[in-house]
Amino acid sequence: MPRSGTTLVEQILAAHPHVHAAGEHRALVDLLTKVRGLDGSLFPHWGRTFNEADCKSVAEAYLSALPTGPGTQIRTTTSA
Repeated sequence: MPRSGTTLVEQILAAHPHVHAAGEHRALVDLLTKVRGLDGSLFPHWGRTFNEADCKSVAEAYLSALPTGPGTQIRTTTSA
């Protein structure tokens, strides 16, 4: 199977002292399987009604589910 190079990119980024390699995890998949749309539908069917507020909510939940290493902090920025 063709490879995309994500492991190499992760290793290159993790070589920087301010980057923590989290490896592969299922945080987003697990989160999306629990989120329901306004009509009660499950992912991906609720994608048709997904709006900016939903996106922000899922993004915040995803960031809080990401693993962090010792002394690391996930930084987020918001645009107004």
